[in-house]
Amino acid sequence: MSIRILPKEEIGKNEPAKKGICHIPPVLFPDLNNLYQSRTERFQSLATAENPFSEYLIFASHVTRAQQNARYDNPLMMDITDILQQSMIANKPPLDCKTFIRTAH
Repeated sequence: MSIRILPKEEIGKNEPAKKGICHIPPVLFPDLNNLYQSRTERFQSLATAENPFSEYLIFASHVTRAQQNARYDNPLMMDITDILQQSMIANKPPLDCKTFIRTAH
């Protein structure tokens, strides 16, 4: 087997035409129902007396607990599906700071 550098014009000529894969979502959202809770539990389980980073891990568990509390105290009520679709059509970043209008949230 050898490696050969091809000119631009020859790339893909010998391969059969393939259809691309299905729609790829521009943003993959995590499952927020248990994301912060599972992170908090994981940080706490790693924060053992033998771990030299235990103080940092305890701090990180407090941060993730605060994130979970903030999620419940200040839920995001805005539906951004249309904004993401328009961004995809315009081939722009999903939440571009130059074009995305920020809310007070």
